[in-house]
Amino acid sequence: MPLFYSCMLFLLFFLSGCTIKPTTYSKIDVQFLAATDINKNTKGNSSPVQVFIYQVSNLDNFSAENPLVLMSSTPIKESHDYRRVAEIILQPGQQKTLAIPLENGRNTLAFVAAFRDLRTSQWSVIHTVDNPQRFFWEIWLRGRPVRPVILLQASTLTLSEQGK
Repeated sequence: MPLFYSCMLFLLFFLSGCTIKPTTYSKIDVQFLAATDINKNTKGNSSPVQVFIYQVSNLDNFSAENPLVLMSSTPIKESHDYRRVAEIILQPGQQKTLAIPLENGRNTLAFVAAFRDLRTSQWSVIHTVDNPQRFFWEIWLRGRPVRPVILLQASTLTLSEQGK
């Protein structure tokens, strides 16, 4: 009799796989780490940095955009090539985690830091997240998307990935 129940349980799971809709992740957690020496002024004092997060559909048009437009407190124009999804202010030495919304499919996220001197700084970084539709057992087997870590050091914005 236990073999009968095992077979029925297997059949139930097998048939339910045909009727369950695949799902995607709704968000990804991004960790921000700011060094104590970020965004120094002429006196050598560190100051906060504002980071803008964009969801990008056309990377070429986004890269050609004026950085001051991307860092303005209110976006000057609406664009179908990119849209701002979040922003965060980091104090020197601060660590924060922010949940960024994801869409189904391929998501390209751009992180733009408003440093004092844009000419000598590395102020943007791009991260791509694949978010295909998956069944719940695929999510358990394959795991979550790679968690990006954004590092701010001096006047440099870099990307590191955890979970690979």
